[in-house]
Amino acid sequence: MGAPRWVRLMVLPRVLWGSVPLFFLLLPAAESICPEPCDCQQHHAASFSGLSSLVKLRLDGNELGSLGDSTFSGLPNLLYLHLESNRIRWLSRGAFTGLAKLRFLDLSGNQQSSLRHPDIFGPLRSLHTLLLASNSLQQLTGGLFQHLPGLAKLSLSGNRLAHLQVGGSSLVLCEDALNRPAKGTGPSQSKIGLEVIFECYC
Repeated sequence: MGAPRWVRLMVLPRVLWGSVPLFFLLLPAAESICPEPCDCQQHHAASFSGLSSLVKLRLDGNELGSLGDSTFSGLPNLLYLHLESNRIRWLSRGAFTGLAKLRFLDLSGNQQSSLRHPDIFGPLRSLHTLLLASNSLQQLTGGLFQHLPGLAKLSLSGNRLAHLQVGGSSLVLCEDALNRPAKGTGPSQSKIGLEVIFECYC
């Protein structure tokens, strides 16, 4: 066993200092006062067990780097999920499994360069708003939004996308074929009634 740790008590009222023996000021610590540091770079399925009634979850402003399979499977009633302002580079194909009721998803301000799995958003059948602004997206896999019948608002500002395929519609977001700095502004309305908000530099 190592040497015992000592905790200095600093919150005694001033009137008691003259009546408290000195040995009470230094006491062996029975257990650590602070919890062990948490790893906020990733979450797994067990992270949210027992929270089945949760409807809104904010994980924004952390340092999440990836989301694995079934990360949120313990949250069947979740409606709003904030994941903005993290460092997410990789999303597992099954990252959003179990979120059939989700209506709002914010993934803006992360480090995604592409979304490779066409069915990554497949479980989100009730999704209304999807925010993907301020990533590093250069391409989106065809059919990425085909499983989202209720999607009404899609934000793509601050990416480097030139074209977007939504259903049977191809939206031209930037018309600068030479990839010179050109600014396009939205919103744009697609043929299927989806509002696409963008401000691209392509």
